[in-house]
Amino acid sequence: MKNLFRRLPGILFTSAFLGILAFFATAREAVAQERLTSESSRIPRQIDDSIDIVEHLSDKIPLDITFVDDEGNDVRLGDYFGKDKPVLITMNYYTCEMLCTTQLNELAKAIADLELKLGKDFEVLTVSVDPKDTTTRASVKKANILAAFLKEPEAREGWHFLTSKSEDDIRRLAKAVGFGYKWDEVSQQYIHAAFVVALTPEGAISAYVYMRDGYDKINLRYTLVDAGQGKIGSTMDRILVYCFLQYEAQGEYSASIMKITQVFGMLTLFFIGGWFLYFWRKSRKNSTDEPDTPLAANRS
Repeated sequence: MKNLFRRLPGILFTSAFLGILAFFATAREAVAQERLTSESSRIPRQIDDSIDIVEHLSDKIPLDITFVDDEGNDVRLGDYFGKDKPVLITMNYYTCEMLCTTQLNELAKAIADLELKLGKDFEVLTVSVDPKDTTTRASVKKANILAAFLKEPEAREGWHFLTSKSEDDIRRLAKAVGFGYKWDEVSQQYIHAAFVVALTPEGAISAYVYMRDGYDKINLRYTLVDAGQGKIGSTMDRILVYCFLQYEAQGEYSASIMKITQVFGMLTLFFIGGWFLYFWRKSRKNSTDEPDTPLAANRS
């Protein structure tokens, strides 16, 4: 039994090493499959500068742009400002079931946990980048989100889902807030990042809030308070989460942020392997320092 314990680190190390080999073999196969998919032009593999985020802190957005709200009314952006409360803007589209839905759900969760009340203390504008989106789509998306996370009556009056048939007007707002996006013909979806713009009551850009593992409610609260006071903040970190692209054949998902996950995964495996190697060598050293047997010691 003692010898078994001495050999245990070596056994564990060997198992870890074999696990690492299996991981790399699987990763190599996945990369090969991804390359094959890329070469067949199923999905674009590069994220270009056209969908980057360019921050315009302190700039005012054009309040004269007109949209249609989720009730079918023609509205101006200026209708939501000048009320002594800050405004959050997100840019999405209503047929996106991946990042857009995740972003809006996570934002709703954070808002639900705030002491500040949506509709009373601040408002939210979700603007569709798809000129094909309709009032019906906007209304359904709003109803789903409010039913799941924000059931207070004030929330319905405070979160507005907007559409426009004019791509020029959509692009104008997107350029003003620094939101880059583009339509991909192959995947038949928009490629974009996930973020929220906080604006002062006068329509000046106060801060950018980027989604990581959701939205931090404390950070969101301070962002709203500062924006409500007309303060212009700065971005502490900038992690862009790009819309996941679905492989048509495999039904898998890929995104640039997944590369970061892969790197951390490999570093973790190397750390575990090194840890087992250290204890295995330590065990071998201890075994060589001990006398062979009590009988041999007595004979000497």
